[in-house]
Amino acid sequence: ELRNPTGAELRVVLSRVDGRTLSTLGSAYASPGSRPHDSTRWLSLGGSSVTLAPGASAVVPVSVQVPRGGSAGDHLAGVSIEALDQLRLAVPTHGTSVASVDRYAIGVEVTLPGPRTPVLGFTGASVERQPAGLVFLLHARNTGNVVLQGVHGGVRVSRDGHTILSRAIEAGTFVTAGSIDYPVTAFGQEPPEGARYRVSAWMSYPGGIARLDQTVTFGRRAAAIEARYGG
Repeated sequence: ELRNPTGAELRVVLSRVDGRTLSTLGSAYASPGSRPHDSTRWLSLGGSSVTLAPGASAVVPVSVQVPRGGSAGDHLAGVSIEALDQLRLAVPTHGTSVASVDRYAIGVEVTLPGPRTPVLGFTGASVERQPAGLVFLLHARNTGNVVLQGVHGGVRVSRDGHTILSRAIEAGTFVTAGSIDYPVTAFGQEPPEGARYRVSAWMSYPGGIARLDQTVTFGRRAAAIEARYGG
């Protein structure tokens, strides 16, 4: 049910969107207009746009049709809801301002019967220079068929036998068929090109523990970016 609590007419667009995992863990949804995959294609909307008069409401049906041979396990998709012309209706301001658009997403989780296999693993690590500083990326993927909740762990990075950071990976959710690049920032580090770091990490999830132990190198491209930032 969509409701317009404002005093102006609203044009609302709806679209099917994929369920995703945030890079820092947690469920999120793809942007409107993105190509739907997997269970997102199982969704059917009663309409893609609705015009609501001031104070009016409308009901848009959402149906799910699972194809023959749909795989067992958890499947997450969503319905994106966004009112058009938000920037035009915003109150004008003077000087510097930040424009933003509100979007709602309603999750649609489909669970199909059959064997449930929780599998989470690291696929590697890398290091790069970002505006915030030196950032280590932990690449991980949920290759099982279960939406994993309460995923948590820790990461330790060392150089020449000295620990430069050690911190926890806060608990979060990992969507099925999702992959992330978990960022870990090391403030105050300005390494030379060719510097090598050892990255050790673990993530516990219902069903097991994923572990990572890899050496990464601060390469030429990252060093060039660092030089532009004044390092």
